[in-house]
Amino acid sequence: EHFARMDFAQTLPSEVTLNVFNRLDLLNLLEVRKVNREWQAYAEDSSIWKNLSYDQYGHLLNRRKEQDLPEEWKTFYIDRYKVENRWTRGEPTSQLNLNGHRESVFCVKILDGGKVMTGGADGQIIIWDLKNKEKELTLSAAAGIMACAYDKKSGHLIAGLLDGTLKIWKLNLDNANRLNSMNVREMKDVLREKSVDFSRCVEKSELKDLIISSRAFPPADLLLNINTELGYLVGMDIQDDLLGVGGGRHDELRIYNIKTGKRTASLRDAVRPSWTPSLKFESKTNLISGNEDGGVRKWDIPNNKVITTIRVNAQPIWAVQSDVTSGLVIWGSRDGTIKAWDSKSDPRRDAIQSMLDHHGEVAGIAVDWERHLFVSSSFDSTVKIWDMRTWKCQSTLSKNLHYQGTRVDFDENIIVRGGMAGEARVWSFA
Repeated sequence: EHFARMDFAQTLPSEVTLNVFNRLDLLNLLEVRKVNREWQAYAEDSSIWKNLSYDQYGHLLNRRKEQDLPEEWKTFYIDRYKVENRWTRGEPTSQLNLNGHRESVFCVKILDGGKVMTGGADGQIIIWDLKNKEKELTLSAAAGIMACAYDKKSGHLIAGLLDGTLKIWKLNLDNANRLNSMNVREMKDVLREKSVDFSRCVEKSELKDLIISSRAFPPADLLLNINTELGYLVGMDIQDDLLGVGGGRHDELRIYNIKTGKRTASLRDAVRPSWTPSLKFESKTNLISGNEDGGVRKWDIPNNKVITTIRVNAQPIWAVQSDVTSGLVIWGSRDGTIKAWDSKSDPRRDAIQSMLDHHGEVAGIAVDWERHLFVSSSFDSTVKIWDMRTWKCQSTLSKNLHYQGTRVDFDENIIVRGGMAGEARVWSFA
């Protein structure tokens, strides 16, 4: 009876008591904090909430740089919990339309630092600052853009043009941030140092364009132009220094070294050739392609050989994603279906999952394998969020029937989707 009434938090050393509290799950932790003020103080300890945060959201925290980790761990946990619930319910806190293209936006990518990239049929790539809701940088190409790739490690941005050309830039977002933080006086000082005449400039944007053209703070350098001769470029993915591209109406898939611009491999199915609207590297030696004939092929790149072909669709595969660790392959077709195959547990392909929620062409799929989520975009105007543990659609965004969706990308807080109406749309769950 005496032991039952004993308050171990007052009897045991504080580090031992804290270790006991660290073993509690969230529900029990919230209950024990009601016992008294001392227990509440232990339950509020930052180390406990840090451990809870890593247990629940470690896959997100491990992607952050050390300087970007939270200072208040309890606040982070509670805020993240709310965000994840909004994802599950499909209830974003805000929506932003990015209107800057004159024609369809075919590709979108989320960059670092609250930036988003859009590429369109008007031949422009626009870098957007979501915080200020404005354009940060515009890159121009000689033809429309249907495919893009971006490597966050190297800063390489690649655009695939409708005339078969690859353009490779090196982005410098630090210079872009520096330029956008300048006021008019600072911009004029820079131009004076460069002996550039700015007397005809009326708007701040005109000063900014002059600074970019003067190369004072180049936000992007064009490194290479490559003529692939593949027709319009649709499928594209990047793996370290390798770039895979597939062209419309050309049955060859090519691999390039983005540092040298040299072609390193040409892949073609000799038995049943077909052009490649979508592709995804699994490694430097293997990739998955979604093809116009409805087939999904796994390639041995060094030996220019098809390892396996999955043919369960009659329509072209416009989006494909693959994860070599889990063995999962997910693809979306022009017929509106999404399918998933676990190559490790189902080598005979007897249990391919089929998802039929879309009623129009599936144009884009993006995946977060660690969160067990993927997002799809369709010509039926919707964006759908899927749970890969159940293969069920957990929420649907956008039911504007006049807004046909194209490619899609997402991170822990936002979804961005391109569209045929010439705008991109951003949903934030933060």
